[in-house]
Amino acid sequence: MASSDTTTPDDRPRLRVGDHVRDREMPTQTLLVLEHTEIPANEYPIGMGPATSADVHPEYDPTSEILRVAYPNPTAPSVSELIIAPIPRARLELVTRFHGGHD
Repeated sequence: MASSDTTTPDDRPRLRVGDHVRDREMPTQTLLVLEHTEIPANEYPIGMGPATSADVHPEYDPTSEILRVAYPNPTAPSVSELIIAPIPRARLELVTRFHGGHD
């Protein structure tokens, strides 16, 4: 088993800010990891109501950490103009490391 700083509890590679990832539900798009929230999906609120990310994404592990990712937009003049969304880690696959390496 790999060390906890390089893998998640389900043995997926730990994602880092800047990594390019693929959304399992939209595999044709490459997304950019912007932030680790350190909040599990079952505690991450969605909207103003009582719903959590785990409620919206019941097919994924409810304890999966929420990452904030940016969707591509070739016409955006800056990163601040990108669409940013919270997505459970279990829904994301590593495509390319920003900092190099494969772990």
